[in-house]
Amino acid sequence: MKNKFFPLMIISVFLFTFCNSQENSEVKINENIFERYYPFDNYYVDLDNLTKIEDSVFLKNFKTESIYNFRFYAPRDFSNTFYQNVEYKGKIFTLQDNILEISDTNSGQKIEIKPFPIDYEIDNIVGKHFLVAISSGVIELLRLSGDSGYLMRKIDEKGNIIFEIQFAHTKTIIEGNIHHSYPYLYYTTCTNDFMVFVSYDDNIPKTLMVSLKDGKITEFDKTFNGVLRTDNEDNIPGFIKISDDYKSFETIILNNSWKYDKLDGWGNSAETLIIDNVLYISFFHSIATGSSLYAFDLTNGDLFWKAEVDQMNVGHSQYSNVVYLSSFNNKIIMEGNEAFGSYLQIFDCKTGEKLFSTLTN
Repeated sequence: MKNKFFPLMIISVFLFTFCNSQENSEVKINENIFERYYPFDNYYVDLDNLTKIEDSVFLKNFKTESIYNFRFYAPRDFSNTFYQNVEYKGKIFTLQDNILEISDTNSGQKIEIKPFPIDYEIDNIVGKHFLVAISSGVIELLRLSGDSGYLMRKIDEKGNIIFEIQFAHTKTIIEGNIHHSYPYLYYTTCTNDFMVFVSYDDNIPKTLMVSLKDGKITEFDKTFNGVLRTDNEDNIPGFIKISDDYKSFETIILNNSWKYDKLDGWGNSAETLIIDNVLYISFFHSIATGSSLYAFDLTNGDLFWKAEVDQMNVGHSQYSNVVYLSSFNNKIIMEGNEAFGSYLQIFDCKTGEKLFSTLTN
């Protein structure tokens, strides 16, 4: 009896092992390829073969799974999304009528966080009150009117206040009984570790970098137009300063700075990405159409290439423009979100050759 069934047992064990191996292998493969799918418009772009995929079956994708996920998640463009809800450690943080509430996703139990301990009037600019979840807590930022300035606090999943700070965004000059208010400082961007504010008043050049670890503020007496961002998304090793005529820019990188004076004049903002000592940088204007893309030697500023970027070339009156840079398998991914519409363009990181563009494909 033993000899009769022993071959069948061997075959069964083999089939069971093979099927499980195939199933595990398939799961592993799927997990590895999830991040190559870049969501754009109502479809995905396969970043390996640069083809469009209309079927929206992928629950995970490049913007949520790659190392660049925080770049897409962090508040930058307030034209459509106001960042009133974030999730952190199984808790949902929600701003409702300027009151912050924390809800447990499992039990539904709610915690209402006490308002900031001052009487205030909220400013009327876009993005005046928002949340952003970082790795160590949730940041709440509130812009108040006039001399009240910004209020910022960091909160953990239990509702504990880790730090709370206040700093000015408006300069007030008193002449007799008349008060003149000059707003100058605005939120621009953040990483997982820092939040950056810059001045748009030429008479008050200033940049503030707030540590999201402890709320400490580092202040610079220059208005920078962009931050240098590495591919780990956390560190800010320096800043970009664009000239007033948009024809040149300067990097401020620790103790090593250099200047490039042959820009094509695209605008007042910069999106950057540093990979293997190469600085990829897109210049664009925050309130006008268009963008450019360059690659420089981070050490000395030598130009490696300038890409041929497809443009929308639209007329406009009121406009918004934000550019995102990321990378995948030796490709530089450039997504632009303009008031007129969005585009996705992909370039070879070594040569700058355009490999894909939704404006021409």
